[in-house]
Amino acid sequence: GNCSVEVKDRYYLLIDRLGKVVRQQAEQERHCLKNARSLRNDLLSSQINIEKCKMKHRQDRELIHDLKRVCDEAKEVYEKALQSERVIVYESNRLRAAHDDATKELNEREESTLDEINRELDRLKNTLNIMRDEEAELAEAFRKDGT
Repeated sequence: GNCSVEVKDRYYLLIDRLGKVVRQQAEQERHCLKNARSLRNDLLSSQINIEKCKMKHRQDRELIHDLKRVCDEAKEVYEKALQSERVIVYESNRLRAAHDDATKELNEREESTLDEINRELDRLKNTLNIMRDEEAELAEAFRKDGT
């Protein structure tokens, strides 16, 4: 009688405890599953981010390559421009020197031409004076003859 009631009570108590433990385990398993799903999603999004980063890195490398090429081209253009500038400066100096020489020669020629013209004028004046003198002498002779 009494003994079996006690055993029964203990039996029910054990079953009750076992039920609680099973429920707790199930709860923990659900929790673990939820965590595992969350971790899997985090992992997937991390992988996606890594792929995106790789792609961005590739694009950056290509961009850097393009920029380097553009810089090299710009440097070439600049070098050519410098060379052209040197040529232009050289040519412009040469032209200036030639212009100066030509101007000097022209001035010298003008001076010598002016000197020649002045000499010719002096000669003509002298000739004119001689002719006047001769004319005066002739007029004098005619006057003397006339009287």
